[in-house]
Amino acid sequence: MKRTIFLLVFILTAFPIFSQHIIFIGPMLHINFGGEKAKLSYAVEASYWTWNAKQLPLLGADIGFEWEKGKKRLYAEGQTGIALAGVSAGPFLEFSPSESTKPGFQMSVWGNYYLGFDLRYRIQKGQNVFAPGVYAKAPIYSGPDDGDGDSDNDFDWD
Repeated sequence: MKRTIFLLVFILTAFPIFSQHIIFIGPMLHINFGGEKAKLSYAVEASYWTWNAKQLPLLGADIGFEWEKGKKRLYAEGQTGIALAGVSAGPFLEFSPSESTKPGFQMSVWGNYYLGFDLRYRIQKGQNVFAPGVYAKAPIYSGPDDGDGDSDNDFDWD
């Protein structure tokens, strides 16, 4: 687990980024396969991206809270992509009233604009889960990184 955290921090800090900050938030819906029967889960996720069309891949991070019958999950992921598609990975904690808190690790591949899909694979002691899903994300903040007022780097949502 320490190696995974180190790798995520390295990926997120290894590239010089001169860009904008963009924050998205939205709901997610997943079908979780891996137990006796498939279970539906709902989530709210916020993601933070640095946006620079001159530099690819884009880098970001997300945090989310997910509800499944009898379980709740809190997760965070590092992300990288090329605007419309990418990958993400990171740790999660699963809370259940009938069991102790369980840590795990999840990975996703995704594609989107404002509406998207993802294929998530969750690794946890005793059970692995494949969870395809759909989501919507809306931008809630966009601002320049350098603060110099230079409009050449501004991402215009209009």
